[in-house]
Amino acid sequence: MSINRRTFHKGAASGLLAFMIGGQTVLLSPAEARAKRIALNLLSAQEAETLSIIGEAIVPGAAEAGLSHYIDHQLSGDLEQSLLIIRYLGVLPPFDGFYRSSLAALRKSATAMFGKALSDLSAEELEQFVSVFSGQNPEGWTNAPPAPFFYFVLRSDAIDVTYGTREGFDRLDIPYLAHIEPGERSWT
Repeated sequence: MSINRRTFHKGAASGLLAFMIGGQTVLLSPAEARAKRIALNLLSAQEAETLSIIGEAIVPGAAEAGLSHYIDHQLSGDLEQSLLIIRYLGVLPPFDGFYRSSLAALRKSATAMFGKALSDLSAEELEQFVSVFSGQNPEGWTNAPPAPFFYFVLRSDAIDVTYGTREGFDRLDIPYLAHIEPGERSWT
C-alpha cells in the first residue's frame, strides 16, 4: 500500500504513524505496528521490552496499545512533530539518550532491588518497584535522569498512547468531546 501526501497528512492528523514496510510507506496505529511486529527504528529489542513491561505496570493496556512502537517512532522522527511529553519539559534534544539511560537504570535497579531481571519480576514486585522509582532513585539507579522525572515522562507517554483516543475515552466511560473531530476513529 503506497500513500500520497494528502493521505499521509490525513492519517497523521488522526494519530496514525507512517511506517516503512517492504519499501512502501503505510499508516498504522502504534498498536497495529506492535501486532504486525514492525521493526523498530531506534530502540533495541531489550529497550522496547523494558518500555513495555514498565509502561504496562504504570498504565495497564500501554503495552498492547503499542507504547514501545509509539516512543520509538516519535524518537526517530522529526523533533518538531514529536508528540512525546519530554519535548515540552525543558529537556534538550535529542531525547533518545534520556529514554535509553533511564531504561538501562531501570533494568539495573530492578536487579539490585530484587536480585533478578525486570522481566522476571512478579506483578507484586513490579508494583513495589514502580512505587519506589516514582518517588525516589532506587538502589542501583545511575547515569540517568532522576527516576521520579522519568516516571512522570513515561507515565504521560503511556497515558497518551493508551487513553488519548476515542476508544480510550470509551474505556474510561468518558464522553469524547473533541473540539475538532479527527478524520479517523482511532489513532492507536
